[in-house]
Amino acid sequence: MTPLVSIVVITYKQAAFIAQNLDGLLMQETNFPFEIIVAEDCSPDNTKEIVQQYANKHPAIIKFISRTKNVGAIINAQEAISHCKGKYLAFCEGDDFWNNPNKLQIQVDFLESHLDFALVHTDVNLNYEDTGNTIENHNQYYKINFPSGFIFDNYLMDNLFIQTCTVLVRKEIFLKSSDYDFFAQKNWLLQDLPTWLEIAGNYKIQYLPNTTATYRLSSESASRTNDGAKQFKFQLSVYGIRFYFWRKYSKKLAHFFVLYFKFFKVIINYVIKTKKINHLKYLIQI
Repeated sequence: MTPLVSIVVITYKQAAFIAQNLDGLLMQETNFPFEIIVAEDCSPDNTKEIVQQYANKHPAIIKFISRTKNVGAIINAQEAISHCKGKYLAFCEGDDFWNNPNKLQIQVDFLESHLDFALVHTDVNLNYEDTGNTIENHNQYYKINFPSGFIFDNYLMDNLFIQTCTVLVRKEIFLKSSDYDFFAQKNWLLQDLPTWLEIAGNYKIQYLPNTTATYRLSSESASRTNDGAKQFKFQLSVYGIRFYFWRKYSKKLAHFFVLYFKFFKVIINYVIKTKKINHLKYLIQI
């Protein structure tokens, strides 16, 4: 039977977490079939062996893509998505996990009954790997009122984050909106932000207040690091994405000035901290 939902799991060197990830996916209670596509990127630990055990136990659900050499997250994700047969896509990277057994059913029910919406996402728990602390119901905890409908302006301008591990999206729309090769040409360090902005620029997005997943924040990543140069590079990527989509879908001067003021502060703070005056060039190049 053709699956209605394809769940994409990309994993690398996550032996400590991948079993919890797969358990959270396999516990989903649905009235429709789903598949799990796991793309393992030649990990040096025993991630591969753990996934293989699960694939052997659940051959009708888990499709395992194993590599003999590391190809990187983007190619690994592209390969996984190319194998997806479902009408809808869901995502859960190997160190994240779902904690609500009704996640898929709730989200599929919404999209099946609201054909004018492209994507649905939810609240999330944030787990800090370095301390072990978890902030449950992140948006509720911080009193973040996430809008629904045509949310492009809000998502472009406000400090809002669609957590990928909570998303369910129509595959057809995702494939039209997520151009990984273009993202790489632009040297963007994020693939999810431009994808969700592209979708928000053309379709409705629904937010549900349920918490369905836990997103694990590692002590060292592109978005969270103690390395000032890496932090700066990440911020350049974020604002490069936001200005690109401002030009594509907004062009409202008020939005430009707000974005530019925020970007200006990022550049000036980094120049003051590092005394690298040449970085002022980014104020013009953006």
